[in-house]
Amino acid sequence: MKMNFRKTLSLAVLAFFFAGFLVASAQMKKAGEGATSPSGAGGQGSAGSNSEQIGKKICERFSSFASKIGQRMTERMAKVQSRIETRAGDLKERRATREENLAEFRKKRDERRNEFYKKLEENAKTQQQKDAVSKFQTQIETAVKTRKAAIDAAIDAFQKGMDEAISGKFGNANSAAVAFQAAVKTALSEAQSDCDEGTDPNTVRTTLRARIKSAQDAFQTSRKGYEDAKSAIDSLSAARKQAIQKAIDDFKTASEKAKAEFKTAFPQSTK
Repeated sequence: MKMNFRKTLSLAVLAFFFAGFLVASAQMKKAGEGATSPSGAGGQGSAGSNSEQIGKKICERFSSFASKIGQRMTERMAKVQSRIETRAGDLKERRATREENLAEFRKKRDERRNEFYKKLEENAKTQQQKDAVSKFQTQIETAVKTRKAAIDAAIDAFQKGMDEAISGKFGNANSAAVAFQAAVKTALSEAQSDCDEGTDPNTVRTTLRARIKSAQDAFQTSRKGYEDAKSAIDSLSAARKQAIQKAIDDFKTASEKAKAEFKTAFPQSTK
C-alpha cells in the first residue's frame, strides 16, 4: 500500500475534526454565553437545549463522515488487493515468457552445434581424427550440460527467493493495511461514543488525533519491511548474476581445453 493512501485518509480525518469541532466549540461557547447574558435571562433552558442540539448535529455529521471513511478504506483495500493479484499474474506471465525464450535459444544453439559436429565428422579422414571429433563432442556437450544446470539452478534460486521476498512484502503490506484500517475504525468508533456521551468536542478532537497518529506510526514502522524485501531482492539478483557468470566462465575454460586437445589430432579444423 502506498503512503498517499495513509496520508490522504489521516489528513481527511484530522481536517474534518479540526474544522468541525473548532466551529462546534465556538457555537457551543456562543450558546453558553447567551444563556448567561442579560438578554438571555430566564432562557438558560433554551441555551442548554441549543447546545445539545448543536452537539447532536455534530454527532450526526460525524457518523456520516465516519461511514464514508470506512467505505473508502474498504474500497481502497479492494483496489490494493486487486493490484497485488495483477502484479503477481504479470510476474508469472513474464517468467513464462523468459522460460520460453531461453528454451528456444538453447534449441537453436543445440542445432548449430550438431551441424558443426557433422561437418567435423565429414572432414575426419583418419581414425585418430574421428576419435578426436567424438571426444571433442563429448567434452563440449558435457560442458554445455554443466553450464545449463548451473544457470538453471541460479534462476531457480533467484525465483524462489523472489517469491518469498515478494510474498513477505505483500503479506506485511496487507497486514499493515488491515491493522491501520482497524485502528482508524476503532478511533472513529470511540470518538463517536465520546461525542454521543457529550464529551467536550476539543477533547474528542485531541484524543482522536492522538489515536490516528498512533495508527500512522504503527503503519510507518511496518513499512520498514519493504526496505528489507528490496535489500533481499538486490542480494538475490547479485547472487544470480555471479552464479551465471561463473557458469559461463567455467564453460569457456572447459571448451578451450577441449579445443586445445582437438587441435593436436585435427589442426585444420581450427583454420
